[in-house]
Amino acid sequence: MPPTNDVDVFAHDLGYIAIVNECAELTGFNVTVGGGMGITHGNKKTFPSTANMLGFITPEHVNIVAETIMLWQRDNGSRSEYVFLYLNRTSY
Repeated sequence: MPPTNDVDVFAHDLGYIAIVNECAELTGFNVTVGGGMGITHGNKKTFPSTANMLGFITPEHVNIVAETIMLWQRDNGSRSEYVFLYLNRTSY
């Protein structure tokens, strides 16, 4: 939970950073999207990137947000080249 262990989440396609109130009760999550460390040598169109902060969601929206992002990637992700299939390439 921030600020203790939220750095790794920026390296992944989709991440949830838990947010708690002053009573240590879960209030929701900050959602990150589009991280990835992959790069193809010699291809300037590929690059490592950290995820972008998408916004705050409440716990009951975790599954629908994940499903919506997955469906968006399925419908908009590049199918022409394998290296552009990842979410960090689609989200920019």
